[in-house]
Amino acid sequence: MDNQNNGYDPNGYEQNNYNNYNSNQSPDPYYRPQPQYGNNVKAILSLIFSIISVLCCCFWYVAIIFGVASVVFGVLAVRGNNPRQKDLGIAGIVVGSVGTVLAIAVAVLYIVLYSQSATEGITNTVSSISSLI
Repeated sequence: MDNQNNGYDPNGYEQNNYNNYNSNQSPDPYYRPQPQYGNNVKAILSLIFSIISVLCCCFWYVAIIFGVASVVFGVLAVRGNNPRQKDLGIAGIVVGSVGTVLAIAVAVLYIVLYSQSATEGITNTVSSISSLI
């Protein structure tokens, strides 16, 4: 019998002819695999909250809350170490700021209109009471 092992190791393992090349390793010695980042949940929440803020700007108290939350999540997403979705965080900051400004404008308009109708109601009530006397 020959001393050839016919492609098998004496320990029972099959030998390959790939010179110990591992498929996970690159032949380039300077190659470093990039870290795998998941989805940036803060950036996604920022964009969702900002869209809700713009859509609900007529309900100013809801829109202000969602607008401020979207700006906060957007800033946290931009400052985070996930480089993949920083643009989504920036979009959330911009749209959330627009939603907050719209909500504040609606709130001011509501207060001005409500206070004007209230003062007209008071003057009408006072004039009707004075006409009775």
